[in-house]
Amino acid sequence: MKKIWLITYNLDGVTAGPSVRFQRYASFFTKKGYRLVFVTFKSNPDLPNTESREFYDVIRVSSKSRVFHHTLFIAKCLLKALFSKEKPFSILTFSLTTFHLWFLPLLKIANLKLIFVNTMSLHTTYLKGNSAPINFYNAIHLNLYSLLFKNLHAIVNSSNALTDGFRRLNIPDSKLKVIYNGVNNQRFKPVSDLEKQAFREKLDLPKIGKLVLFVGLKVDRKGILDLMESWRLIYKDHPDYYLVLVGDEKTSAGDPDYNSQWDLIKKEIENPDLRIINRPNHPQIEEYFFSSDIFIFLSKKEGMPNVVLEAMAAGLPMIITEFEGFSNDYGENGENYILVERNPKVISEAVVKLNTDKDFYNSIRNKSLQHVQDNFLVEASIDKYIQLFESKI
Repeated sequence: MKKIWLITYNLDGVTAGPSVRFQRYASFFTKKGYRLVFVTFKSNPDLPNTESREFYDVIRVSSKSRVFHHTLFIAKCLLKALFSKEKPFSILTFSLTTFHLWFLPLLKIANLKLIFVNTMSLHTTYLKGNSAPINFYNAIHLNLYSLLFKNLHAIVNSSNALTDGFRRLNIPDSKLKVIYNGVNNQRFKPVSDLEKQAFREKLDLPKIGKLVLFVGLKVDRKGILDLMESWRLIYKDHPDYYLVLVGDEKTSAGDPDYNSQWDLIKKEIENPDLRIINRPNHPQIEEYFFSSDIFIFLSKKEGMPNVVLEAMAAGLPMIITEFEGFSNDYGENGENYILVERNPKVISEAVVKLNTDKDFYNSIRNKSLQHVQDNFLVEASIDKYIQLFESKI
């Protein structure tokens, strides 16, 4: 079985993001004759250095350096690949810096394909400001990153919008691949009204009423403050509406203002009159999709978020705001979702419209389901990755 290495700093304890997505892909790759190997940072000394799970393996790499810690971790992973007795068939990485340029000739000599999987919009300004030293520093880095990306086997973007940053670096189109995040429509699928009631009972959710679902980290980037402002305009006039927040909390040392606002929101949520149900991350997140009526996504920056596709596949009409990295690949506004401006009044009106206009609700639901079926099935994504693995250097 061919081994595909995935270099990812975060794996243990992570509940979302690209490493979780590829864990979900692992069984599909196994059926095609490929074994995923996650090469990750050993975050806890009690964890084993190697581990074999049902559909993938884990290699944990230690790094004691506090300077350029993340960069050196990736360097150690690449060295391990070069000198491994059983070399990987291909290497995927979610992060690279210009320091790793010197590895590229060695990887080519060893006939190893290094593929960068890009998950966010590419920024080409490295220091802020307009002084001569800053402009010089940014110009140097711009050229180094251009050289780095031009010499990779390929760059995978999860949407067409994410290729724009690489085109500004003059990366050839032959290097740029778009492989959508795949969704398992056997796991995320519509359910009957009877099944919906059963899942609500299982999760201790209101049996009667409209459930508006948010799934994600409760951080500023995910638009949680915008959501709360919108909900304050909704709940008084619609006593049968409930807001369900599912996801872990994460404080940020760099954003004390948001941390203090979230602390106040948590106290506010305790008021039962607001009808806000606050839950931690749930490993069977599809159960919350099955229980809900509307999905709301107000993030400010993303690649191609898994939850958007999962909600569509589960038959949840979606309200979404445009974010950095937003792509028309998701479909069309008014057809496959409702795209609204980041304005509490507009957002609240969209929630009410979906909950009260049954024909519009069903139209969005049916067209989003078809869009997922046509474009975002996991099997199609796996096939495109395999084509990339098998392509010549």
